[in-house]
Amino acid sequence: MPSLKSGKRIYAIGDIHGYLDALENMQAAIFADLKQDGINPKAKDTQVFIIYLGDYIDRGPDSSGVLDNLIAQQKIKDGITRIFICGNHDICLQDFVDDRIGPDTLNWFKWGGLNTLESYGVNVDDVQYDALRPAEIERLQTELSARMPKKHKAFIDKAPLVHVEDDYLFAHAGIDPEKSVSAQTQEDLTYIREPFLSWEAPCEKYVIHGHTIIEEPEALHHRIGIDAG
Repeated sequence: MPSLKSGKRIYAIGDIHGYLDALENMQAAIFADLKQDGINPKAKDTQVFIIYLGDYIDRGPDSSGVLDNLIAQQKIKDGITRIFICGNHDICLQDFVDDRIGPDTLNWFKWGGLNTLESYGVNVDDVQYDALRPAEIERLQTELSARMPKKHKAFIDKAPLVHVEDDYLFAHAGIDPEKSVSAQTQEDLTYIREPFLSWEAPCEKYVIHGHTIIEEPEALHHRIGIDAG
């Protein structure tokens, strides 16, 4: 069984997808849990982590507000170590802002990207994601660049793809179990489903992930999935 060094406690939060209220509720629940268990994150023999598993944006009504919340969390001096993993939706926003327009751009709009643009005040009322022309894409990019705070882009740009803590590995989607941890690619860590989800053998690390929606958290011999939609 995977283990953590004595004194460590880790909370992991799955795909937030623009729902600021749900994020704030989860953060409040974590602090209530620490208080109930009498754990002081500033104690010398204690390490508390909150690890966010990516997909901070899209679908929900307040992607911009979610990023504001997470950026503010970085400045809190309460003894808690916070890690912000990058998800595939976050990478889509990054690519769009950096003008890396490809097949996934239209998919991103379909997956909820238009909700993210709207959260920044970009006009998407008449946008048809399945019939976008280059001029319309350029307009959306221009408006987003003018309205999206630089600190939001910097936050996503700096987000790691993976974090390892003792026997546990945290990634947005999971890992390719046929490769070593050091050989994982961005595609593996942010998009993979199979063969990872149904893998029958142990993995190099025990994986905590989101990305694949399930009704309830799913704990198996090699992974725990926590994207409850």
